[in-house]
Amino acid sequence: MAKVKISDVIVPEVFNPYVLEQSVKLDTLIASGIVSNGIDGLNLSGGGFLFKMPFWLNLRNSGLSAQRLSDNDPLVPRKIGAGKDMARLHMLGDAWSSNDLSKYLAGDDPMKAIATEVAGYWVDQRQNILVQTIKGIFAAASMAVLTHDITALAGGAALIDFASSVDAGQKLGDQKSNVTGYLMHSAVEAKLAKDKAIEYETVEGKTDRVPVYMGKRVIVTDALQPVGGVYTSLLFGEGAFGYQERSLEDDEALETDRDKLAGDDLLISRSHFVMHPRGVAWTETNVPDNDTSPTDAQIADGANWNRVYEPKNIRMVALKHKIAA
Repeated sequence: MAKVKISDVIVPEVFNPYVLEQSVKLDTLIASGIVSNGIDGLNLSGGGFLFKMPFWLNLRNSGLSAQRLSDNDPLVPRKIGAGKDMARLHMLGDAWSSNDLSKYLAGDDPMKAIATEVAGYWVDQRQNILVQTIKGIFAAASMAVLTHDITALAGGAALIDFASSVDAGQKLGDQKSNVTGYLMHSAVEAKLAKDKAIEYETVEGKTDRVPVYMGKRVIVTDALQPVGGVYTSLLFGEGAFGYQERSLEDDEALETDRDKLAGDDLLISRSHFVMHPRGVAWTETNVPDNDTSPTDAQIADGANWNRVYEPKNIRMVALKHKIAA
């Protein structure tokens, strides 16, 4: 029997939409609401990798009282302040050989099997970018106002519990009701489960039960690794991050090639996208001019981020804590 080639089973105009569909189904972060599709004011159709997004400042946060009407004194027009958010394009790609994909090529529906694997791969990559971004924005000095750090407290006071979670939410003041979920490490979830602070609810259409903490959905990811026994758990609101993809031509998003000398087929997949925390601007401070895509370390560098929204309008709070005294 002739060896099945990648190019024999991959049809880009069918493969690419299927990968996109599957990646949405597999992406628990999009399902949780922390990431929403589309970013207002962002147009990725042109070139470049830095995108400025101007916005009007909230009139309600001006701190000024309304003017008094008078027959003698006219109203004085006030200026509406403007701010500028900025997002960064991530341009990523990877390649696999037929040896890597051999077990899928031998199946009944090799294109579907490979597409599902590629979709899962890109879900993992997007989640990694999101976690690195969380590290970066909460390392920025401007985000200290939205960080509740209890790690220096003695004994049990440094552990996550109802009280510390309420205090973290209070960082948003009267906007704390916008918190819809928690993002945490599995060890944190386990600690809260032992404390009987987490309930597990059945969701229609899903076989796995969903963890719920203080009435909010819990998203568990071990990508939020502790540092020196200190964990960072995130309180988030709907659409705290915006996600948007740049459209690529079928032969740019996906390519098949052949390494003739090695006698091996290749599958190449590329993705250009923005994963942006709403209201925290990318500054490009510590990224060399010739770097078209920042590294994980650069994304996690607080010097590359600056909060531009009022704190209450940021849909995230970081709770830094321990899980054992």
